[in-house]
Order: sequence, then structure tokens, then C-alpha cells
Amino acid sequence: VNTVAFEEREGGYRGAVHNEPGRAGDCYLRMTRKGSRISGAVSYDGTKWSNLKPIDTVWPAKLKCGLVAINTASEPFAPGFDDFTLEAKGRGEAGPA
Repeated sequence: VNTVAFEEREGGYRGAVHNEPGRAGDCYLRMTRKGSRISGAVSYDGTKWSNLKPIDTVWPAKLKCGLVAINTASEPFAPGFDDFTLEAKGRGEAGPA
């Protein structure tokens, strides 16, 4: 079973959890922050997007974020990440991460 995990974690503790069932194969993920609202979306073709339930949180203006792939099955797992971009809108900052 594949899952798109969209979760708030802070200081090692899990907060809001808005996970969605996923599909096998490639997928695209998008995350956007506007003020205290974090929005996520998933696409399996890079064109049609499914929005995840947003997370409202109280985080500082500057924070660290990451992307992980986790396997809980006994089958081998070889994830790959490409086309990963981090953008700071409105500040003129953008680049590959």
C-alpha cells in the first residue's frame, strides 16, 4: 500500500496528519507555505493535481524542510528524487536543492 504522508512534525513530535492513499510508480509532490498555512498536492502525471487538506501551524518565518521516502514492506525499495526545486517566492531567491 502506497501512502502520500502529509504530516506536521516539530521537535520529534507529530502534529497534524493528512495522509492520502497513493499509487505505485512515479509521483510529483508540491508543498506551498503562505503565512501559517502549509498546503500540499500530489500528481501522478505532473499535470492533474490532487490537493491535500492544508495544515495550519505556528512555525517561525524561517525553517528547514525535507523530503523522505520510507519503506515498511519486506520488498526492496529504491526511491529516486529528481526535479527537486526549492523556491522562495517574492524574494527573488530560487534554485535547486
